[in-house]
Amino acid sequence: MFKIAMPLTALLLITTVNTQSAQACQAEAQVIAPIARIEKSMTSCRVFIDPTQVRFFASSIVCPLDLSEIVSEGVEVGLQNGHDCKADVGTDLNGVVVRPLMTGRLVLE
Repeated sequence: MFKIAMPLTALLLITTVNTQSAQACQAEAQVIAPIARIEKSMTSCRVFIDPTQVRFFASSIVCPLDLSEIVSEGVEVGLQNGHDCKADVGTDLNGVVVRPLMTGRLVLE
């Protein structure tokens, strides 16, 4: 019985790992950099950074997000008081930037 159970357990473990790696993941990276530019609309605020000014960048090993994506696309930081951007030029973009599977737009978590 034990000889049969071990191969089945190993097969189940391999199947579980393969299924998890095949699923889509949410790309993410941690970044600290001064905000160089802001694009604001009535419903959103997107900030942009200068790649030469990045003080810290660490991409996820499991679901990586490249710095070039953050630089070119900008990061949604949200609004406060209904219409004010939650960030200002010169302040730091500091935190984890993710690309949610549902929207595909980069956001600060």
